[in-house]
Amino acid sequence: MLFLPLCLTDFSAFVHQFAPTGQGLATVCMLGALPLVFGAGYVAILVFVRRRYGHCEVSEWTPAARARGRARNRSPGGPTTVECRAQGEQGESAKAGGVRAVVECAHPRRAVERAGRLADHPSRSPPAIEVPASRSTYSHRTVVQSNVQPRLRGHRYACALWLLVLGSVVGSAQETGPQSGDPRDVERIDGLLARLRSTDPRARQAAVGELGQLGPRAGRAVPDLLEAFESADEMTCLAAAGALARLGESVLAHAQRLSALLRDGRRIIRRQSGMILLAVDPDGRTSIPALLGALNDPSRDVRQDAADMVGRSGRLSEAWVSRIVEELHNPDPDVRAWLVRGLCALGANGIRAATLGLKDSDPQVRMQAAYGLGDLGPGAADAVPALILALGDPETGQAVADTLARVGPPAGPGLIAALRHPDAPVRARASFALRYLAKEVPEVMTALEPMLKDPSPEVRHQAARSLGWCGAGAVEHLEAALGDAHPSVRWGAAYGLSLIGPAARQSLGAVLRLIADPDEFVQASAIWALPAMGAVPEDVLPSLRRASRDPSPTVRRAVLETLERFGPSARDGLDLIENARRDPDENVRGAAEKARERVR
Repeated sequence: MLFLPLCLTDFSAFVHQFAPTGQGLATVCMLGALPLVFGAGYVAILVFVRRRYGHCEVSEWTPAARARGRARNRSPGGPTTVECRAQGEQGESAKAGGVRAVVECAHPRRAVERAGRLADHPSRSPPAIEVPASRSTYSHRTVVQSNVQPRLRGHRYACALWLLVLGSVVGSAQETGPQSGDPRDVERIDGLLARLRSTDPRARQAAVGELGQLGPRAGRAVPDLLEAFESADEMTCLAAAGALARLGESVLAHAQRLSALLRDGRRIIRRQSGMILLAVDPDGRTSIPALLGALNDPSRDVRQDAADMVGRSGRLSEAWVSRIVEELHNPDPDVRAWLVRGLCALGANGIRAATLGLKDSDPQVRMQAAYGLGDLGPGAADAVPALILALGDPETGQAVADTLARVGPPAGPGLIAALRHPDAPVRARASFALRYLAKEVPEVMTALEPMLKDPSPEVRHQAARSLGWCGAGAVEHLEAALGDAHPSVRWGAAYGLSLIGPAARQSLGAVLRLIADPDEFVQASAIWALPAMGAVPEDVLPSLRRASRDPSPTVRRAVLETLERFGPSARDGLDLIENARRDPDENVRGAAEKARERVR
């Protein structure tokens, strides 16, 4: 019974807390039914325990009261039928002929005890009572105290258990409900609000942090937190923004004030105001109209920040996304660029809007559309046809190629088909993007090999570099490309062989011949490829000595960087390094110092 005061206290506090609020009536009605529910449950348990586990206890044995019983087993190991006749305290019969009770049980003592109880209530008819079996056995003649009262141990335990459940449920409900009515919270919030007016910035920031930890319970602190949010102290402003974002719907009552702050002259206030609105209003009913309204502000900075906040709005309903897409006709290209980048994260409708941005008249908008789709990776597979069409854009085509590479295998068929496009820039960008799919799309090498004979040198160059990602199967084709008439194709082929690594060792002779190439970039590319292809320093050192005297600083620096990559195995080339420390070119001297530390 000790649980009862605690439960009643919790219940009364709970009702008192909710009664003044808007949901108080429904809550009190709901809680008012709890006593009936728990009372019915208690009675059910009481009846169950009484019927199954109830028994009488004997406090004192005395010959004053006597009960005579006769025991008879119905079946071996089964219940025992006990017929008892009890007499009162003074030996007189409680009723003419005594009180007779027929009890079926395996515990004759309890049957006799029941008979004693019937002696105290002679007006009651003797019932048949079933009691669970017990190991104890008694003789058929037992003396009991006739006025013994029944003590239902199971009843007592059931009462305590049921009250404990009641207290736990009410306590948990009180725990999860708003706690603004808790006197302790009221006192704490008052203290924190007083600290908000402190002249010490650290004290203000600490108070703001504690209010944020209270969450919705600190709803009445929203006006003071807004004052702290607008303070000149940047750290306090950020702390207050974080606290307001945790206070939930209580902040929406001040949405008009936050909407006005979206046009504040301070960028931190504008951006944090948008973040607060989005945090407390994830459905966008209040935040999105406020942000869209700021898109037409005279200030360019305000428009850009509002567009950026719209892009951070997360997943919204289709209606809101459609409303945002309408702003892609905004006359400000900066607004369109930020919007189209952010729309990509808003689901399928956002992706469709971004594909429209690929056709925008402003190159910056098209660029942001490509980058936004690239951020989605394979999730932008539905936009591949639009991206393939955008490969021919002279201003954003390379960004589109990067995006297609990030989309991955879903872009493979479209890029392979683009290799047959009549425009050379499209074929070149497709060849570039396919290098990142070479290990995942087996058809890439077969598609790129014919591109080494394309009329456009740029296409052949990109194809040679991309074939280096296809592995040893492309060695013969790249070695043949080392003799291409255009220098960019030759150095692209050398670069491709360096990517293949030691598996391309058979082409070392052809690469060494390129060290004497008339083009400095072809020479440098050939020199850089040597260590990667598994060359031995002793075999290539004579060619490197000749190249160290080349008039091009690019070639001389490539020699030193190659010696550095060879490491201590290139000690025979230390004289080249020492001479290069006095080179007239600053970059060559720096490369010589690095090589000297690595080789010696």
